[in-house]
Amino acid sequence: MSDPFAPFRRQLGESLRSEERVAWLGRGDTRPMGDCLPPGTWVLCHPRFPGQFRADNARHRAEFRRHGFTWTDAVAEELGAWRLGRLPGAESPNPDLFTDAQRRLSESAARKEMADLDLNLKGVKGTRFPWGGGDGWLDGVVLPYPEVTQVERMADLSEAFAVAWEEGARDPGMAAWPETFRAEFLKHNRILVYGLGSSRGPVIHVVVAYVSPMVLAFAPEGEMAERGDGLRVEWRPWDIGVGRRVREVFQQWKAAHGAGAAPFTYYSIGLDARHSAIPELLVPAADVELWECLWVADGGDRLVSRMPPRAGFKRFRRDFTDRLVPETMEERLCRVRTTIDQYRKEFFRGSINIALLREATGYRRSVLRDLLLELEQRDGTGAKGYAVRLPKGKSKADLDHIEVVPPSSQEGRSVLAKWYQPRWWMYWLWVGLPAIATAVLGTYVTRLTQGKSLPVWQTMLITLGSGSLLWALKKFAEKRAKDSEDE
Repeated sequence: MSDPFAPFRRQLGESLRSEERVAWLGRGDTRPMGDCLPPGTWVLCHPRFPGQFRADNARHRAEFRRHGFTWTDAVAEELGAWRLGRLPGAESPNPDLFTDAQRRLSESAARKEMADLDLNLKGVKGTRFPWGGGDGWLDGVVLPYPEVTQVERMADLSEAFAVAWEEGARDPGMAAWPETFRAEFLKHNRILVYGLGSSRGPVIHVVVAYVSPMVLAFAPEGEMAERGDGLRVEWRPWDIGVGRRVREVFQQWKAAHGAGAAPFTYYSIGLDARHSAIPELLVPAADVELWECLWVADGGDRLVSRMPPRAGFKRFRRDFTDRLVPETMEERLCRVRTTIDQYRKEFFRGSINIALLREATGYRRSVLRDLLLELEQRDGTGAKGYAVRLPKGKSKADLDHIEVVPPSSQEGRSVLAKWYQPRWWMYWLWVGLPAIATAVLGTYVTRLTQGKSLPVWQTMLITLGSGSLLWALKKFAEKRAKDSEDE
């Protein structure tokens, strides 16, 4: 079996003077093996620093390996920069290695994605407050819905995450990662905490993170001689521990800063764009205290995300959780515009409606409706403009049939944004009036039936009226649901 320390062993020659062999110590500490090592002694040293050595023995081998195949912190830092400068190219056959091309891509992506998330969160100001739990019974009935009045960046937990990540990912046989590597790690890993305040005072936290799980690991024995080094920069795949580590760092900050009053936390955790798939068994967390979104770039200009089921979320909360993916409004508009123009360029003979665009873009119906209305507002004139119309005979709630046509087309009726803008007082019309009507009708029927039998025509009339009311309520509920079945 080959000696893993073979690349780091050399034999002292006859020409070396004793003072040269120990000059590197120069720190005022006790020399490890006496004043001098005799010529011919086998010693351990890194090939880049042959003048720094100690005798080859079991105790020194463990110490040498523990300090990153060197002896001093200064040399460890210099070797750290050297290792980052020797990252393999994109053609590296080893998928676990962190390549130089990936290093540049990851650093630029970290800046862009975090900037996009910052823009998305600042854009929620003035929108309906995304409660984590159920809405208060007064909301929309007696009081207007609360709005987001403040979006504040509360903390940068990047350094805390770097420390926590090193503690969990560093090999036990290594004393510490060099500062140069930690500085590089912070360029690729960011965690920010935002606080959202409402017009009624409560605050919820939003944690956004971009994670590139890179580590400094021991190289396989077979690579040591080839690389002339015993360490290499590796990339770890995304597993459940990445999200757990982000949540733990946030909980520690929350406990240390007395921020425990916030009842709910949204998480947006993105992975380095190196891999285009989220593991099938990796399920985002969701409970009464948190909701988590995982996302990753697919290698192109599209983001792939995975979220917990949102069946219990109303549309305003779904709209908010969509903002936890780093895709800005302008990028969405550009995608929809490009898709429409592509269909027009191919002389598509069918209707370019929301059902078609949803299949092409993956956006929810209500999101596409709002994007089309924005496109119409920006460019609703000219031969190549965008006019949003609803075909004749179609309901306002049937979003699939809303289509975009040239402004010169006179088919259908124009779609108006006010059709879909919520009004808190409309809650009485949607829920209150049918409930009151049902109660009045029940009271009337009870009085009619007390102590006497009703004629057949009255029984049929009451049955028909009750059935019609229930049918109307059911159809109304179905139409309202069309706007929310956008998962």
